[in-house]
Amino acid sequence: MLYRKKWKEGEVSLENSLLLTEGCLKMLKLMHADSYHDVFCLEASIINKIKNNLDNFFDFSKGMIDVGASIGEYPICLSFNINYIFEPDKESLWTCHANLVNFDKIQDSYTYDCALSDTEGEDTIFTNGSDKWQTVKTKTLDSFGFKNIGFIKIDVEGFEEKVIRGGLLTIISNNYPPILFECWPVGYWGMTQEKHDSLFNLLKTLGYEIFEQWGDFETHLAIHKTQL
Repeated sequence: MLYRKKWKEGEVSLENSLLLTEGCLKMLKLMHADSYHDVFCLEASIINKIKNNLDNFFDFSKGMIDVGASIGEYPICLSFNINYIFEPDKESLWTCHANLVNFDKIQDSYTYDCALSDTEGEDTIFTNGSDKWQTVKTKTLDSFGFKNIGFIKIDVEGFEEKVIRGGLLTIISNNYPPILFECWPVGYWGMTQEKHDSLFNLLKTLGYEIFEQWGDFETHLAIHKTQL
């Protein structure tokens, strides 16, 4: 089932007219019980920071890779030249397609109904859009051979390191684009110190500086040292 967000007349927001899945609506109510107003765009503050581009980190003339796109907030609200969108949950992907059409972004976007990992095959993942665990097919980012990439966003509920390891050639060949990624603090959602350090050390080994809590407490921005 799809839900259309209703907004008070005269107000303008990134969230305006987004469609959302039943799982997304449930998550929104759970996470924002005190401030819930039938609005869905959990990433609005982060998206605004990217749009404003005050530090000139982002090149909108290039492409964006969105790994774990859910309902498509990033490609809808940002204006990169082209969007490569990965979302393995069918309901979320259908909703993302509808949002891309509604916001006239479908012609600039390619969608893929698979998860990204460090190997090709299958894996069991948690998808927020459907609020459940499911077995999905996996591919590596490198297997797609994307060129002219200016931004990578990864939100895959603890599988971020696998995505990066499967995309090392893509990252290097595209001159180390900014990477926005989710990593919960140690102790949240099963995040261990070892898993946290492994992800951060991998990015630092690639030459990235990490801006922690960039927008909120679980979102981080990695910028390569050559771009600072």
